[in-house]
Amino acid sequence: AEGVKPSVILRKLEAPFGDNTLKKTQVYKWYKQFLEGRESIENEGHRRRPRTRVTEENIRLVGSLIEGDRRLTVAEIASVVRISFGSVQAIITDDLGFRNVSARWVPRLLTENQKRHCLKVCEWLLTRSQAEGEAFLYRIVTCDETWVHHYTPESKEASMEWRKKSESALIKVKTRLSAGKVLATVFLDFK
Repeated sequence: AEGVKPSVILRKLEAPFGDNTLKKTQVYKWYKQFLEGRESIENEGHRRRPRTRVTEENIRLVGSLIEGDRRLTVAEIASVVRISFGSVQAIITDDLGFRNVSARWVPRLLTENQKRHCLKVCEWLLTRSQAEGEAFLYRIVTCDETWVHHYTPESKEASMEWRKKSESALIKVKTRLSAGKVLATVFLDFK
């Protein structure tokens, strides 16, 4: 009505509202509609389904589904609850506080005795390093082994589960019987 350009309108909206204002495309769209004769400043109705189906009942249902099987995908939950993918995501992350995390992969689970032995070796290496300096580090040769499987074991993505922020990730052992595998051994020194 004042004949102001849409770029000026956008700046005037951003000054008091910052990031909580209309997007640039929406400002330009409304500007064009007002030039074409629109007078109402209210959103017009539409025939699409409601943007969200976030209700207490749906929140409870999604929560019980996740508690029953933490490996369900958002798409699977959406098909059971019969609401949109985006609404299920909002319920899971915003209302229930879950996040999708992978199990922490470790080569194998160590016994308490093995953990104590590793600690003693580390303390011994630290003591020698402090006594002898960098020359000690140059004399260390270490070795690592890994199994190369003839198939692809379960990926980290396949092991993802829904967890609350306060819950820690599961620990999953990588070792598993396989149809065939080769042991790769690597020796390393300071170079």
